[in-house]
Amino acid sequence: MNRIIAIVVLLFCGLLQSFGQNVYYVSTTGNDSNPGTISQPWATWQKGFDEAEAGDTVYFRGGTYRPASKTGTAVATINPTTGHGNSGTYSSPICFFNYPGEVPILDGQDAASADYGNIGIVIQDATYIKLRGLTVINNQMRNTTDNCGGISVAGPSEGGNFYFENVTVAYNGGAGLWCRGYDTVYVINCDSHHNCDSLDLTSPGGDGDGFALSSRGAAADTFKLTVITGSRSWANSDDGFDIGSTKQIQMSNTWSWGNGGTESCYGDGVGIKLSYSDLAISSKRRIYNCITAFNLSGEMDQGGGIAEVNLYDEVDKGPVAEVFINLLYVDYWGYASSLSWSWEAYPTKFYKVVASNNIIYDPYDALGGFDAVNYSQGDPSYVTLNTNSFYMPGIYGTLETNPSFTVTDADFISLDTAQLR
Repeated sequence: MNRIIAIVVLLFCGLLQSFGQNVYYVSTTGNDSNPGTISQPWATWQKGFDEAEAGDTVYFRGGTYRPASKTGTAVATINPTTGHGNSGTYSSPICFFNYPGEVPILDGQDAASADYGNIGIVIQDATYIKLRGLTVINNQMRNTTDNCGGISVAGPSEGGNFYFENVTVAYNGGAGLWCRGYDTVYVINCDSHHNCDSLDLTSPGGDGDGFALSSRGAAADTFKLTVITGSRSWANSDDGFDIGSTKQIQMSNTWSWGNGGTESCYGDGVGIKLSYSDLAISSKRRIYNCITAFNLSGEMDQGGGIAEVNLYDEVDKGPVAEVFINLLYVDYWGYASSLSWSWEAYPTKFYKVVASNNIIYDPYDALGGFDAVNYSQGDPSYVTLNTNSFYMPGIYGTLETNPSFTVTDADFISLDTAQLR
């Protein structure tokens, strides 16, 4: 019986090989002249990115990789249009995984140069790429106009599909993970922390988001999908999660705390920032089971737990979301929402926000109490509030504590804040 099983396994492996589903390995002790096997692995991440084709898997062994040079503006890149790497397909993605039980770290410090763009990994004009268990650190700015970050993703014109799981991006001079122009992105159990664009000339700290995700696309393109779950973002100079122009969003079980920078290097300091949308279906844009805490700008005069902001000067793009079962603790403000800049002529049919079963506790702006929502620009009739720890006393009013739901320190297992930043 064991012999039959062995033959079946060998036949199966042979089939995978024939359909291009190869397995390769990269190690700190390898050589790029090797065949990429487990006993003779490659040495660099770039070699793995260059060689893998649709259906292939590249395993990176544990250890710290410190390349001494870059590929264009990146320490390592996947860009088929420039001869670096390939795209996968829906049924045969290209997988770049950590070797089970090991932690591979791409450290960009030695590869950085004084010119533009010190980015750890750039994925450009590729699709169906999966990254799992990889860490990218120390891609720092070298001048005031540098565009840095941990991982930067821009899909092809039709939008790419990307999957990130157990990926860590930290100590980079810009956004930890920045994805734009994609069709579908999954961010599963990822961490982003201590990212800061400290040398930026106009706004030091203003681009140091933990995660910056923006699918973009035309108003009629409503199928673009952003999924974030089990991820954490902390101690970044700007926002924890900056969700730009997106269509469908499912964000759950995430943590965002201590974002906003320092007095000399700071951004907006919002835990979860959600941009407006032209997809007027609130159930397709959900933020739930998330925790935000101590998010405020370095000057301690702005920031918040969850905020809807307007990146457009168009009246047909407004706040659209379902926000429920979230805890917002000691953020500058709790939950903030407002209309577009052109609020004088806003058509409220485009706007719909439902906030249910949320707790805002002990906001930093004590003078405002539960001064969580700023509707000073117009009638907030597009918002429905259900069973939250706060309520809205009037159409132009800011939020106040809801007497029907009392929250005290005793309701928490711990309020230890020693490790926030």
